[in-house]
Parts: sequence; C-alpha cells; structure tokens
Amino acid sequence: MSIVDALAAIEYQRKQAGSAYATGMYDWRKQRQFALPKAAAGYGQRGIIDSGITRRGLSDVQAQTQRGLANLRTGFDDVIYDLIGQQVGHEKALASSQVQKALEGWAADADQIAQRNFMANQIRQATQ
Repeated sequence: MSIVDALAAIEYQRKQAGSAYATGMYDWRKQRQFALPKAAAGYGQRGIIDSGITRRGLSDVQAQTQRGLANLRTGFDDVIYDLIGQQVGHEKALASSQVQKALEGWAADADQIAQRNFMANQIRQATQ
C-alpha cells in the first residue's frame, strides 16, 4: 500500500469513527430521554416519589447515563488519537521520501553543473 493510499484509508476511518460517534450520541440521548422518566414513574407507582430512595435511584440512573456518555467520548477520542498518530507517521514518511527525491535531484543538477564547468574550463585551456 502506498503512503497516499494509507492516508486515504485513515481519512475513511476517521469519517467512519465520526459516523459511529454521531450514532452513539443519538442512542445515548434517546436512552437518557427515556431512562429518567421511566425510573421516576417506577418510584411513583410504589408510592415513594418524595423519598430519599427516589433521589438516590434517579441519581444512579443519571450517573449511569453520564458514564455511558463518557465511555462513548473516550472511545471516540482514542480512535481519533490513534488515527492522528498513524497519519503523522505516514506524512513523515511521505515528506522524507520527497526530501530524498529533492536532494537526489539537486545532486544530479550539481553534477551536471560541475561537468559543464569542467568542460568549459577544458575548452578555455585548449583555446589559449
């Protein structure tokens, strides 16, 4: 696989990770939207809506949904950081190969200039 292909693959993976994150955020919002009212209704049916047990249960549900969000964000960040590391490595390799080609081109140009100067000096010496 060429470096350009690898960079394209990384970009594709980044877009896929973004799509997965967006889907995860949608699912998280839906879960959160239904979890708290459902939990509150459950305590209301038992007649303990104003008790400390209810507050504790609702805070547990909220904490659970927040942990889900934190896990989603952490997973997305991990994927993105990994892809950034891969991209930097490939870009370094690409830049290195381009610098190497440029140096080889300059060396060839320098050789040609040296040969022309040498031939010009020989012609000057021969005509004197």
